[in-house]
Amino acid sequence: MRYYIPAVLFVLAIVLHPACKKDDISNKNSLVDPNDTISNPIDTNITDTTATVSICNGHPELCNKRYDEIVSVMTHNAHAHTPEFSQLAANQENSVTTQLNDGVRALTFKTYYTDDAACGAMDVYVYHGFSSLGCTPFIDVLNEVKAFMDANPNEVVTIGIEGSASVSRMKPVFDDAGLTPLLHPQELGQPWPTLGEMIESGERLVVFTDRGISANAAVDGFQDYWSFIVDNDYDAQQLSDFNCEWFRGDPNGGLYLFNHFITRLTPQPDSARVINQRSVLLTRIRECEAYKGRLPNFLHVDFYNYGDCLSVADELNGVQ
Repeated sequence: MRYYIPAVLFVLAIVLHPACKKDDISNKNSLVDPNDTISNPIDTNITDTTATVSICNGHPELCNKRYDEIVSVMTHNAHAHTPEFSQLAANQENSVTTQLNDGVRALTFKTYYTDDAACGAMDVYVYHGFSSLGCTPFIDVLNEVKAFMDANPNEVVTIGIEGSASVSRMKPVFDDAGLTPLLHPQELGQPWPTLGEMIESGERLVVFTDRGISANAAVDGFQDYWSFIVDNDYDAQQLSDFNCEWFRGDPNGGLYLFNHFITRLTPQPDSARVINQRSVLLTRIRECEAYKGRLPNFLHVDFYNYGDCLSVADELNGVQ
């Protein structure tokens, strides 16, 4: 990603918080009440385990929809949350467990294989920008995902991974967390199964990574990020910078990731209070739908707990 940290801010960050590197958020245009909170979060307390799945991701209407027909809220740098991470690095305010319990169904992580002093012994960790602003063992966040999926057997979850850790380093962590049997391998160009089919098969965790996977085949249940997914530019400095043009990935891969956050040095909750409101988010989605002829599959946001991200996803899924 691109970062915009002036020398003065970098020195200040070192003094206040050992280091700083950013890729996200701040804003303009206060069109909506900044104190608004999420309306209508998805109920995730699903315990149905019958052979014929009747509820999928909280709604019976979603069981017969294919994976690529669903809109999910995706938390940007889901691991980087306060108070474990400095506010200079945190894109979220809630833990991975809380995010999932609130209705988030897609998470992005940045993984690194390192023995950085801020992290610990050589292992796979997640952090954002600089490890000194927060560093968590990858196994810890995957254990949270596993606990949620065990408690909610009718849920399909997506993980998107960037960073430098290779699949060969990450796979043992998925094994240790007990998530490997849940991985769904998808062949590029083949139809996605429905959510109901994924739940019945038990393969209901979809993982994408940009770490050298072939475009033509999944490796141990890991799919190549940018063969399957196309996104729009993530580097908006203000609301007027948002656009609908393709940025990374293959538009023919079948999935569309909709970046919706402002990048100004550090993540800024006040920006999310505005741009995550329905009046901004849904308007922008509809504009890009008209321009590109398709809805996004992932609403990639900072501070999902501000605004109406979850209810907008419900509306687009037709479950309002």
